[in-house]
Amino acid sequence: MNEESLDETTPKHVSIPNMDQQETSQGGTDVLNENLKQIIKDSVEIDDQSQIFDMASSTQQNQSLHIGDRHTHTTGPVYNAPVVIQRPVVIVQSNPSTPSTPECSSQFIDAVTKTIGKTKPKVLDADSSYFEQQQQQQRYKTQCSSESKIDGAKIGIYESLKKSLKETAKKLASEVSSLAEFSQGPIPPVDLLMVSKPQPVEDETQEEALDPHKKTPETSNLRTQTEVVPNEMFERAKETAKQEADRKFQPHQVDSKADYIEKHGNVVGVVGQAGIGKTASSKKWGLEALSGRLYGNLSFVFYVVIRFIDFTQETTLLQLLLSTMLSDWICTPEEAKPIISAINNDINVLIIFDGLDKADFQSFSATVPLLTLYSKSKPENFLKNLIAGNLLPRAKKIFTSRADQLFNLHPSYRPLFIVQILGLNPNSQNELGRQICGEKYKVIRKQIKQNSSVQAFCNVPVNFVLTLNYLMNHSEDIQFVSLSRLLTFTCTQYARTEHLKGQNLNLDKLANLAWTGFQDRKAFYNVEDLKSAGIDSNADAFLNTAVINRVNLQLTILECDKRRYFSQLTWQEFFSAVYLMMLMPLKKFKGVYKRLDSVRWEVVGKFAFGICDDKVFCELKHIVSGCTGKDLKAKKAMLQEMLLNVCKKAKDDATMKRVWTWTHEANDKELTSSVASSLVLRIDRCFADLLPIDVVNLCFILQDRESKKVKRLNLSWNLVGDLGASAIARCVHKLKELILCHCDIEGCGVAELSTKIQVLPKPLDILDLSWNKVRPFGLTSLASCIHNIKVLSLSSAGIGSIGLEELAKKIKDLPHPLKKLDLSWNKIGDTGATLLAVCVHNIEDLQLTDCGIGSIGVTNISKGIRSSKTPIERLNLSCNVAVGDECVESLVLCLHNVRVLCMSWCGLSEEAKKVIKSKSRWRIVL
Repeated sequence: MNEESLDETTPKHVSIPNMDQQETSQGGTDVLNENLKQIIKDSVEIDDQSQIFDMASSTQQNQSLHIGDRHTHTTGPVYNAPVVIQRPVVIVQSNPSTPSTPECSSQFIDAVTKTIGKTKPKVLDADSSYFEQQQQQQRYKTQCSSESKIDGAKIGIYESLKKSLKETAKKLASEVSSLAEFSQGPIPPVDLLMVSKPQPVEDETQEEALDPHKKTPETSNLRTQTEVVPNEMFERAKETAKQEADRKFQPHQVDSKADYIEKHGNVVGVVGQAGIGKTASSKKWGLEALSGRLYGNLSFVFYVVIRFIDFTQETTLLQLLLSTMLSDWICTPEEAKPIISAINNDINVLIIFDGLDKADFQSFSATVPLLTLYSKSKPENFLKNLIAGNLLPRAKKIFTSRADQLFNLHPSYRPLFIVQILGLNPNSQNELGRQICGEKYKVIRKQIKQNSSVQAFCNVPVNFVLTLNYLMNHSEDIQFVSLSRLLTFTCTQYARTEHLKGQNLNLDKLANLAWTGFQDRKAFYNVEDLKSAGIDSNADAFLNTAVINRVNLQLTILECDKRRYFSQLTWQEFFSAVYLMMLMPLKKFKGVYKRLDSVRWEVVGKFAFGICDDKVFCELKHIVSGCTGKDLKAKKAMLQEMLLNVCKKAKDDATMKRVWTWTHEANDKELTSSVASSLVLRIDRCFADLLPIDVVNLCFILQDRESKKVKRLNLSWNLVGDLGASAIARCVHKLKELILCHCDIEGCGVAELSTKIQVLPKPLDILDLSWNKVRPFGLTSLASCIHNIKVLSLSSAGIGSIGLEELAKKIKDLPHPLKKLDLSWNKIGDTGATLLAVCVHNIEDLQLTDCGIGSIGVTNISKGIRSSKTPIERLNLSCNVAVGDECVESLVLCLHNVRVLCMSWCGLSEEAKKVIKSKSRWRIVL
């Protein structure tokens, strides 16, 4: 933004000395005093200049100086920037008789009140700290009351707005937020599983600490995702902001810390993949907030759909907040100013911004124009200031987005606290299934459970609803499922609806409309848009695009009641892909298809590959009359070439997930084989934000006959789950090393893996299931396949002595020694150690760190080692603090058979340590 474009509300940067850190002489105080006077003169028009107090005289009388309040706001990379005062700078001299209570003369308050909306914001140093917290709070109440004061003539407008907002919010929150609803109304929302989402790791030392092979119970929680419920989100956000403030500021910077916590503790980011339920959840929270069940008694609830915002036009903050709910609400600037000031000063405000990934941001740099409450600017600038807490810092703000787009934001305006929606948990899935299918759900649930890939697909609410819709109309089981297939089935259903009988139906019109809107970033369509697409706005059948199936479930494509828009963005993206693959001329296609690799085109790209599925294309061809199919082969070849290039160059996790998704959606043998043959020999995707459906997509490729033997598959610290483990089991014959640390796998997933490992022609070199809930059931399953595993790691896997007996027996009978068994941080105790003693001679490396073992357990293990014909390479008994000296006599008798012994923190006396070292010719770590 150049200087000429700045208007009177645009902030200008000035600087003043930092009063917290600068020790001034008398001359320095005079300079500071003059600077402050000049700021006041520029900021507030005050007739009585005596209200501007002299800094030097105040200092000499030991009286505190109060400037503004602590509720000032920063911009730029977190707190390395100046502070913007959104209200007039107020300087007040404390009353000597009551030093803890700052006072303002009524004349001065009136003068300040008259200038609301006319002041130019100034910039102060971020670390300015002038008074104690108690004084700040008291003075802040006095100042806010003057700013947000609404005269009697405007109270009616203010109350009318509050009433209209509540009524509109209830209606909006009750509207369709998914592809489907009951014919009599929306499907009641169900609770979705949410977890805290760690920020990306940017520190190399932290990244090293998170290496799954260097984990300890202490480091394991560095990026652990914990479950979050809606009413805890802002409490957790404040905790996160406090932790960050403690890291950024010195203990004496009390005001800066408080300001930082307020700004960032009231902002929550909510991420999830397309169709996961972000919009449905945000509307559910809006309804609960309106009823008082969430976040207490709120004065205002704003719900803003970002894809409905025109990012090319300038707006005001109040207009932005009302853009979805009351876009036609009219008030004068004079009426708007006290209203937005009142909203700014109210802590009982909730603002939900749905779909931040649809924001048309032109820049992701750290530089953001500083705005006031009354500025007029592009929506992009307002959103960035709102996320950063520079505007409306007291209001609770929720921003929903797809994950990749949110993390593209610069850290200076990215939410500190982010939650991720993982989709339906088993209980909510069953609840939703019973709502839609009634008694039929029992049968349909069995069909879904027969295929773990379909189960993983159904964790996403949109996928689940469409799958139910398909199964209620088809009795056969689903062997392969994709979103493109299910949407295509819905379209063919629509073609057979009653109101279309006798009409020459084709979907060319919808495809054309969708493509135009997607290209131009349009959410709403006017009459001219419909005409351009060939749709008659008065009589066309497309204005009633709803499909009702056998159980009265209505799937809506295009809404044309008051406003014309696709019921969900997924439909617009699907029909855009239909236009791209089936209607667009080949010459034009060559110019646009490479855009599919961009973030904005991600879902359109997914559906473009989905149309490469022969079954999808054949079904769509009957209802897309303009498609001849002559260009499909050439388009598929271009997509395949692009896919291979992306696969070879891909380094980040998001791009690799796109490759897997596209390949699965296409379900094309030639394309899958080409991707499978290009896979690297080591697939390491730790912390890649994978869900079970992503693992299913990867395994779909690995199962291909053309895929090479993958030396290493490491998906540690992702939500693989039992469904993902089941998918991996089907391609485990293609792997040599399988590492799945902290992947939320339980006994059922372990059993699936064990069944397939048991029949492998060659053993796995490594199986690492550490930090999963293996437990006795899973341990028993692993015992059955231990002959096909060389290294088994089960650190912190919820294992006790139960189940170890079966494993020990199997290890004892192995024809070749097990190279390594790691049971560290499992409380197996002396009982478990005694069970392992019978097989310790057949284990080369035994890791038993912090297993609750005492002297009895060590004595029995020592006996087992002593009778071994070959030495054990390594025995680690560290951190078993109850061992003590009692076992030393037995231990020294087996030291000839232990090449490396580790017994740090085992309660050994210095004398015992000397005895052990003197008796061993191998390496001892005590």
